[in-house]
Amino acid sequence: MIILIVDDHDLHRKTLGTRLKRNGHRAVEAADGIEALAILEKRSVDAVVSDILMPRMDGYELCQKIRTSKKLSHLPLILFSAIYTSENDEGTALASGADRFFRKPLRESDLLAALRELSTDRKARKKPVQKRHSDLQEYSTRLVQRLEETIAALRKQQEEQEAAQLQLRESEERYRDLVENSLGLICVHDLEGKLLVVNGAAAELLGYTPSDMIGKNLQEFVSPPIRAGINDYLRRIERERRDSGVLRVQTADGEERVWMYHNALSTMGGGTPCVLGHAIDVTDHIEVRGKLRESEEHLRAIIDNEPECVKVLDAEGRILQMNLAGLAMIEAGDPLQVIGKSVFTIILPEFHGAFRSLLRTVFSGEKKKLEFEIVGMKGGRRWLETHVAPLQNKDGVITSALAVTRDTTERKRAEESLQQHAALLDVDPAAIYVLDHEGRVTFWNKSAERIYGWSKAEMLGTTFASRLEREQVQQFREAWDMSFREGTWQGNRQFTRNDGTEIIVESTWTLMGNRGGEPKSVYVVDSDVTERTKLESQFLRAQRMESLGMIAGGIAHDLNNILGPILLSVQVSRKRTEDQKLLRLLDMIEISAKRGSEIVTQILGFARGKEGSRSVLHLETLITEVTGFLQQTFPKSIQIQARIPEKLWALSANATHLHQVLLNLCINARDAMPDGGALTITAENLFLDTQYVLLSPGLSPGPYVVLSVQDAGSGISPEIKARIFEPFFSTKSSAEGTGLGLSTVAGIVQNLGGFVSVYSEVGRGSTFKVHLPALRTPETEESEKTRSQLPMGKGETILVVDDEPTVREVTKETLEAFGYKVLTAGDGTEAVSLFATHAEQIKVVVCDVSMPFMDGPATIRALSNIKPSPDVVVVSGFAEAGKLVKHMEGVRAFLPKPYTAEKLLKTIDTVLQGDVSDRLSR
Repeated sequence: MIILIVDDHDLHRKTLGTRLKRNGHRAVEAADGIEALAILEKRSVDAVVSDILMPRMDGYELCQKIRTSKKLSHLPLILFSAIYTSENDEGTALASGADRFFRKPLRESDLLAALRELSTDRKARKKPVQKRHSDLQEYSTRLVQRLEETIAALRKQQEEQEAAQLQLRESEERYRDLVENSLGLICVHDLEGKLLVVNGAAAELLGYTPSDMIGKNLQEFVSPPIRAGINDYLRRIERERRDSGVLRVQTADGEERVWMYHNALSTMGGGTPCVLGHAIDVTDHIEVRGKLRESEEHLRAIIDNEPECVKVLDAEGRILQMNLAGLAMIEAGDPLQVIGKSVFTIILPEFHGAFRSLLRTVFSGEKKKLEFEIVGMKGGRRWLETHVAPLQNKDGVITSALAVTRDTTERKRAEESLQQHAALLDVDPAAIYVLDHEGRVTFWNKSAERIYGWSKAEMLGTTFASRLEREQVQQFREAWDMSFREGTWQGNRQFTRNDGTEIIVESTWTLMGNRGGEPKSVYVVDSDVTERTKLESQFLRAQRMESLGMIAGGIAHDLNNILGPILLSVQVSRKRTEDQKLLRLLDMIEISAKRGSEIVTQILGFARGKEGSRSVLHLETLITEVTGFLQQTFPKSIQIQARIPEKLWALSANATHLHQVLLNLCINARDAMPDGGALTITAENLFLDTQYVLLSPGLSPGPYVVLSVQDAGSGISPEIKARIFEPFFSTKSSAEGTGLGLSTVAGIVQNLGGFVSVYSEVGRGSTFKVHLPALRTPETEESEKTRSQLPMGKGETILVVDDEPTVREVTKETLEAFGYKVLTAGDGTEAVSLFATHAEQIKVVVCDVSMPFMDGPATIRALSNIKPSPDVVVVSGFAEAGKLVKHMEGVRAFLPKPYTAEKLLKTIDTVLQGDVSDRLSR
């Protein structure tokens, strides 16, 4: 068996351990109860043999700890003592939880027999445990009684020395064993304070031997400040016969120690009265309590010097404790102002519910935090953030809550300031966003949402580069690297919006650092310069054309000088010969020279060097003449149609130039239809308002006559469309064209203050629209007056569907300005989604024909599936588009692009009024 021996006497432990090992057991040693418990926590033993009186924790308390422990209660436990020897003593030990009790000195055979017996019955015996104070009192009383009996026996033995020498020797041996082997501090002194007996433990603790102390007065061994009180103690014990208390003693080295004593007056069997004293050294215990008190005071000082509020609350929110920082935070001058008061008296009412919820959560065992606002005791308002955790007692019951609170007023103000700045940034027309050091978006303003098409929720936390097309990433990396290298970057970047639209942004990047100066983020400001870039491109193209025109004019002048003599020479040469071969050769020369003369005429027109005289013109006559000429000269496979309204406004122009413009456009239309098709010439009066001008850069508001030439040919690709007005650019062979036709048209129209626009899609033909300024006449003035009386909306919801962002925005602004609510969609799929959600609210749908993903007809069919026969106004740059959709369900009107605010508003008003008899005639 493994036996734990607990005894504060090292020699006793060693002796008992040797005996046990000799009988086949293993011994483990502990000097007191605390050390024994520590050993039992770490390792297993089969039995415990313990002395009763020990420092720090005696045998009774050790017995209590073992019997009340689930882990240890089954252990056999044997107590022994050199003091208790009566049957009552044994009963007390057994009642305290011990399985056996022996007196010292232990008999080896008894101990071994008890261990064998107990090893066969290991059931836990939980004994009631006496309180520590009563144990000590009983122990001291019995010790005094035992000493009295011993002293009486000694006196009797002295009187009967000769007759009972052997008994006296045995008695002295028992007494010596009792005193010398006791852990207690034992002494006997007379009523004068003279020491008669001192046991080894007491003498050793004071740094003396018993012989050094016997015969000397108590006063020599107590602390100097209390020496004068020894006489009072002696008188008191003589009077009361008992005395107990705390005594400060002084060791041979001058160290002060504290003893707790329990002394009694004895007559020693009727002889001279003396005091039997028993004490225990409680210095360490008092030092521990002192250190604990000091630690508590130290902890209190730390808490009071903590800059954040530290407080303890009960379940109702009453303040139990609060440090100095907390008092200052709530504007309290004294703890008495807040201790016991409810924290709800300073918390604003709107936060009471949240704080009560916090307390319920914490007292259920969880931690929680909350931000709230208070009004201090002097009226000051503060924002606080508190972190609260439950506090438990030794039994694990939650008794209170610990709250650590910081003042977040400045942070809250900073957040509000940031929100204000963010609001200001949101109204900035430029896209403003911030990228962290890894390129993630941390800020995204409203203009960024508008320009790029992604919402703040979609962008925050994502890397900006992930939104770029592959060819755009390299430019982004170059800007990123230069920003971190140089601190800034400026330039234009191409970007693809969320809806697939290509835009150009003028971008400025600025590197931002933290307080330590280390790079933290990049502040980006992007301005959409797509339209400006287009205008600049048009301006540069116009400048280039003007420059080329000047060159062309010079060339034309020289060519005229060359061709003039040739033509004259041909006429003269014909009269001087009758040779047919030579005449044919002269005919060829004349034809070539005239061809060259025609080219010169075109060059001069392109160069704006031949504006010619202007006169008041009406296009009706010009269109009629050109149409008649075309019908005679164009192939029969070309069906020519002319739509000329009555009372076209008058123009100020050169008839020859306009004849050339219309003829050139018609020739191009013919060439686009090698297999035949419809060629349509139309003219109309149009008063251009501000909204229309926004859709067609280069125009000014006012009255115009619009001349349109539409073909049903193969259409023009975007790449070619961008270059068709460049001089000498042609898709025809050199034998078929000079590349000056459209550039000449553009030059003539610009001279007149007009503008040419092109609408074309591959496979759907092309429409050229020439906008010519009309003369201000009573008719145009009357038209402007009539236009000012435009119909107003009454809050009806209109859905505008167009893939061109500019068209969408201008149409939206126009309709909203005239009293409508507007929803917009960039393609058919988005339109269907919006219509499904707002079908009952949407009264009219304005839908473009040509769009990516889902075109106009497909969109209209999808809308009809959601709501039968929706009211749809179809818009397109192709007049023929109206024919494609006129039989579709829900189509109420067709509106050609570009449209004015007047036409848009009147068309929508007509649809809303139900008067759609002319729905496709517009």
